[in-house]
Amino acid sequence: MKIKDVEAMVLKSSQAYAAPKGAEEAHGIGYMLVIKVTTDNGLTGYSDVETQPHVAKAAIDAPAGGAGLIDGLRHAILGEDPFEVEKLWYKMYKSSVYFGRRGVAIQALSGIDNCLWSIIGQAVKQPLYKLLGAHRRDRIRAYASTLFRPTPEAMAEACRGYVEQGFTAVKFGWGIFGQDPKLDLELVRAAREALGPDRDLLIDPGWMVERTAEETIR
Repeated sequence: MKIKDVEAMVLKSSQAYAAPKGAEEAHGIGYMLVIKVTTDNGLTGYSDVETQPHVAKAAIDAPAGGAGLIDGLRHAILGEDPFEVEKLWYKMYKSSVYFGRRGVAIQALSGIDNCLWSIIGQAVKQPLYKLLGAHRRDRIRAYASTLFRPTPEAMAEACRGYVEQGFTAVKFGWGIFGQDPKLDLELVRAAREALGPDRDLLIDPGWMVERTAEETIR
């Protein structure tokens, strides 16, 4: 079995990414990347990649430069055995050494690596947790992950909706959070009260919030 093709597909959302104006659910990001790796016997592995999709696509699709150090990731693994994941990881790492080693190139490389593991699981007809030796539980608790709503009332309404869906934990992040410390407290307080004492509330302040240690403690 050999790798026949590597495709980087940029998907565009019908909605622009924006924070909610009320209790409604937030729209997702405007673009995302899906990688598809196909073998010569018809097996296919898919992976999404959370990165700048157009840049990652360029890192994958770039032509081979001939030196093996400035090549697109796709060319590094065409014709190779997908079972040789460690060999292919280092081959892709080396082929992108002049423009990679971190950031978008590593993110794209990791997406391709996910595809290879998917193909291996299909080939041997085994779930990946068995191949990776990590079967630790049979059930995983799910939590709702969403953006902050702009008002305490909208926060409370959104929380009630997640409770009705059966979630026992909710994570709020980003959105309007971090612009006004007083409002932040009101939003969190509204969510805490609406969820009740038996459900967990998680807060993801994101990278946009800049607070001193004193402000954070308060």
